[in-house]
Parts: sequence; C-alpha cells; structure tokens
Amino acid sequence: MKRVDLSIMTWGIYLICLGMSMIIIPLKVVAMFGFAGTEDLWIRFAGILSAVLGLYYIQIAVKSISALYLWKVAGHVFGLVCMVAFILTDVADMRILGTIFFELLACLWTVYALRSSPRKAVQAV
Repeated sequence: MKRVDLSIMTWGIYLICLGMSMIIIPLKVVAMFGFAGTEDLWIRFAGILSAVLGLYYIQIAVKSISALYLWKVAGHVFGLVCMVAFILTDVADMRILGTIFFELLACLWTVYALRSSPRKAVQAV
C-alpha cells in the first residue's frame, strides 16, 4: 500500500469510527467536543454521512483511485476554511480548534504522501 493510500485509509477508518459513535452514542460524542447534549436526530444523520464517506475513502485507498487523491486534499482545505470562518464570524468558538488541528494534520499527511509518491500516481480529475 502506498503512503497516500495509507493516509486515505486511515481517514476513512476515522470517519467510520466517528460516524458509528455519532449513531450509537451521540450525546457522548457531542460532549467530547464540549457542546451541550442534544437528542436531536441531526447528529445521528451526520453520523450516517460520516460513516458512508469513510467507506468511500477506504475504497479509494484499497483500489488506489488516484484521480480522487487531490479531491481529498481539496476537501480538507474547504473544511479548514469553513471552520476558521465559523470562528471568525462567531458561529463557533475556540472549542473547534482540536477539530481544526486534526483536519490540518490529515491534509498535510496526504499532501506529504502525494509529494513523496511517484508522479504517475497523482492525476487530477
């Protein structure tokens, strides 16, 4: 398995674990991020989306679908921009800094793996 595939596989596993946790124990997940507990259904729906995306990422890694590698990086950058904008506009507070850190870490890991991979493995769509 190439380095880039390992980074994508790891992200997929993380998303599945997060998603399943949001489905099964949503109050604990929300509390872990420092937010008040809620019984709203939205957290479980977000968990479903997270788990499904995780399955997609695992397939991208297993099949080495290089056309989607750069899209993963673009997704991380979009997520980072949105989260920073949420803080700057007071939509969210500093409690999401941990999430921003892990998003940045995942993005940088994939970028590093792409840069250390042979050029033919990195193709834009």
